[in-house]
Amino acid sequence: MTDAIASLTTGMNVPEPEHSSGWEVLTSDNDHLQKAGVDRSRLERVFELQDFLFGGQNWAAVIVRDSRIVHEHASFMGLATCRFDVWSCTKSLTGTAWGLLFDDSRKGLLKDGLQISIDTPAYQYLPEAAPLSDPRKSRITIGQLLVDDVWNQGRGSWALRRADGPRCRTV
Repeated sequence: MTDAIASLTTGMNVPEPEHSSGWEVLTSDNDHLQKAGVDRSRLERVFELQDFLFGGQNWAAVIVRDSRIVHEHASFMGLATCRFDVWSCTKSLTGTAWGLLFDDSRKGLLKDGLQISIDTPAYQYLPEAAPLSDPRKSRITIGQLLVDDVWNQGRGSWALRRADGPRCRTV
């Protein structure tokens, strides 16, 4: 199913792939209201206040609604092309993305009825990791990776922790 067909069948706006036109960027006041339900002038006032209060700091924001870029803004210290060290925030973003994937799986929305959960073995989705250096790695789940609950104890021993069992067990 192509993204365009997915848009029609689900009613969701799906961005074009980057090699095509990519994400739609709303530029006119009318587009902001009609496509995103956002008052552009009000949004700009919010960012003016943000600049006044925090303009001396390096920050940027992107507002996306219904897979459209509604607004991009950066402080005068940063450019739209700057990268920011977000450190542990990536855990929140990654966890949210996986949560949305798990929810789609529960609702039967994934391609070919794919079922995926925190208990799904992770390496089945990493074909480039084959062959595994240790067959016990095949038992590592997505959930364990999300909570950083797997580590090599050295000497060929892997430790796994589970919320529903002993705090730590060696496999």
